[in-house]
Formats: sequence, structure tokens, C-alpha cells
Amino acid sequence: MIGVFGLMDPLRPGIAEAIDLCNVAGINVRMCTGDNIVTATEISKEAHILSDSDLEDKENENIICMNGRDFS
Repeated sequence: MIGVFGLMDPLRPGIAEAIDLCNVAGINVRMCTGDNIVTATEISKEAHILSDSDLEDKENENIICMNGRDFS
């Protein structure tokens, strides 16, 4: 093996705080992306779009995060 590396595209400063303000104002923020569902879920958590408690809700598990095929 020659090497392995990873890249991360961090959120812009202020994103999580802006989403927190939206939530306080009663606005439900949603994200639509072409990322892998695991990556998209982690980004949503970092941005405060999703919380760990959202992901623990097994009843709504398939509608909290979905891939493009399920959305269509």
C-alpha cells in the first residue's frame, strides 16, 4: 500500500448557529445532498439539522434520512 488519506470539507462558520436560530423561530431546516447517507447524516448532526434523539426514533427512522431512490 502506498498510502491512505481522507479529506473533510468543514461547515462554513456560523452554519450551526444559524440553524439553531431557525429552529427557535419554528423553521424546520432540511438538507438535500448527493452525499452518501452516512456522510450526509454526520454533516446534518454537525450542522444541528439532526440530533442524536432524532436518529434514535426508530418509528420514523426511514423518513429522517433517506437516499434518492427512497425519496423518489
